[in-house]
Amino acid sequence: MGYGVVCTWGLSQLREQEVVQLAKKCAEEPLSMEEVEIDQFQFVYSVHDPPSMSNDSITINRRQAADHQVKLAICHALAQSTKLCVYEERVIDLVMSTKHLPQHMAEHGTVRISAKEVAQLIGQVFLQRSAVNLLSSVLDTPEFFWSAPDAMQVLYERACEYLELETRVEVLNARFEVGGAHHA
Repeated sequence: MGYGVVCTWGLSQLREQEVVQLAKKCAEEPLSMEEVEIDQFQFVYSVHDPPSMSNDSITINRRQAADHQVKLAICHALAQSTKLCVYEERVIDLVMSTKHLPQHMAEHGTVRISAKEVAQLIGQVFLQRSAVNLLSSVLDTPEFFWSAPDAMQVLYERACEYLELETRVEVLNARFEVGGAHHA
């Protein structure tokens, strides 16, 4: 997938690791080990239930078990969610590394870092903000759904709702708005 994410279904842990290692060798900018994000879902086949997601479990109807488009529709949402997790973690790390600054400024009227360090922190904020803005285009509905049956897009949209993609992007952008207000 174009997100730099690997989705696998039903592989052994060893096989999965082999696939991930191969993908890392092909990556232009592989993530550091600290940034690697792993989401795991269980999946089951059902005789009666339509495809759905709940409680980190994916249900696929047995009649659709051989239809790769069903898994691909779900994979797009999972990949987007996993990619979003990486950016959420980066923003949390940035907030945690600077959270002492407003408190110190409130108590003492100054901060104990140089102007250069302040400029570097602001630069980091802008880099993450622009990365999240670029991520928004990654979170658009993939081209796959332009030619896929409508039911696949509905499944994708349900998966996106379950993974709360839209809300998470809004929260992430809101964190930057609060940060931007302080730097204005």
